[in-house]
Amino acid sequence: MGTKTIVLKAGGVVVGSKSALTTLATVIRYYRTLGHRVVLVVSAPDQATDLLKLVVENVGTERRAACITNVEKRYSDWLTELTLGHDGGGTPIGDVAMAMSPIGKLASVEIADKILALGEILSAKIVAAFLRLHGLIAVAYDTSESGLVTNDVFGNADPLPSAGQLLRHELERFLVREHVVVVTGFIGHTLDGRVTTLGRGGSDYTATFIAEAI
Repeated sequence: MGTKTIVLKAGGVVVGSKSALTTLATVIRYYRTLGHRVVLVVSAPDQATDLLKLVVENVGTERRAACITNVEKRYSDWLTELTLGHDGGGTPIGDVAMAMSPIGKLASVEIADKILALGEILSAKIVAAFLRLHGLIAVAYDTSESGLVTNDVFGNADPLPSAGQLLRHELERFLVREHVVVVTGFIGHTLDGRVTTLGRGGSDYTATFIAEAI
């Protein structure tokens, strides 16, 4: 049958549920036993993006701190359900507050993208840790740092023509070592390193773009 590279997409309800993630781990193990390579594109867990949007909407208000606390609680509860403790394989929940602490009184679209990207960045790290706990060699890959280069239309960015080749090169480094690559959906970065989001359905867009690229 030959080796294939399988690109899977897991939405918020799937990654946000231990039972669904356990089933997903079984599916990935099946593909690996057939010798296939696997890329898994993940969304933030259910409710997380909506909570992060509330943070954006309340930058500069007295509700901001409570909104950040709600985000931290969502991830803390998730880690507890997944029995990963509170580090998610090197991902302290304090990262949420730390990433938001420099935000000023007014939220620009650029800052909003940086906040919303946290949902997928933490998700990829935690899902990769969960897969490792279930016997898979998995690594998180953050497209806000490398690979998925986009224009600077914050909130609704599109990949640049060079992004496909860059992603293929970056992912191949892990795939050739037989890693399951857990990729952040929904986000990318500009040529000068600023975080972008791909708009509604961005994680599906990411998975489709990666499948075409590799």
